[in-house]
Amino acid sequence: MDLFHYTKEESAFKIIESRSLRASRFDSLNDTQEVKHIDSFLEREIEAGVEIFFNNLPRKEKNRIKSVSKKQNVFRFSSYSAHRLLTVCRHVLFSERENRPAALDPFIISFCSHDEGAYEYNNGMLSQWRAYGRDGYCLVFDRQKMSHFLEMERDEFIYNFCEIADVCYGHDIYYFRKSHDFLIRAGVDAASRGIYNRDDEMFYLLQKFISEYVKCSVIFKHIGFIEERETRIILSPVGKELREIFEKNGEKIDRKEKEKISNAEGLPNIYLNFEEKFPLKKVIVGPGLDQDERLNKMKNLVAGSVPVIKSETPYIDRTTCRHR
Repeated sequence: MDLFHYTKEESAFKIIESRSLRASRFDSLNDTQEVKHIDSFLEREIEAGVEIFFNNLPRKEKNRIKSVSKKQNVFRFSSYSAHRLLTVCRHVLFSERENRPAALDPFIISFCSHDEGAYEYNNGMLSQWRAYGRDGYCLVFDRQKMSHFLEMERDEFIYNFCEIADVCYGHDIYYFRKSHDFLIRAGVDAASRGIYNRDDEMFYLLQKFISEYVKCSVIFKHIGFIEERETRIILSPVGKELREIFEKNGEKIDRKEKEKISNAEGLPNIYLNFEEKFPLKKVIVGPGLDQDERLNKMKNLVAGSVPVIKSETPYIDRTTCRHR
């Protein structure tokens, strides 16, 4: 399946001329619940699992836990354990603190996916033209070649993760239970068994949960975005501080650190520089009064290296079009 990236004319030309793509930090995207939305589902499931765990304990053990946690009933203990686990993880992983960056810093490049043979495959999606590609283009990338490039990127630079993944959408709690069973079980284990204060076991359980939580949180979005059928490139570079921790623990790292480049607003970005590996497959020229003009501009730019086709969607953006 190909990757569809809708963008305005200026950005499309920059991408093609530089043969690069920009990844934006997760908290600069247009979803106010970015990396947080999964918690509204996950916290309830962990809470329920901890409650079951607690109820199945011998009375003596229950009393000991109540004494340690200072929570005198099952509901409060379960709710507290689930909320604490997610709050701590989110704070450590995604929040910057004074003189200390977030442990995990996800940068994201967003694409849509359209089935081959569907109308959108050669014409684009109207909502995306309106939102991102006004009088612009849709750059279509080869997913397989993109995945291969990311393998080379991981070999050259040190990342927490560097991968391409399809977004999951929060349909309902039943869908969430089915699709995230492993994450839920890992969360219940970390939130409940950690109360025994066994440091070695707690470290293992937290490590298991965090690994899964990170992967799921960056690709779990609100159902309102489902039309986009989003696929993401997710980049989380290991910075200087985390690298030093790894090296102190005896891990030898021979890969380079990925540079973060600030834009005009001072927000950090990461660039994937493809050079001769640029996986552009075709370009769709968005609808509009000047579509033929933009078609010729793009054909001159790509010089026959990829097909350039016109969207047949009869849409005119009245807020930006030039009256003729």
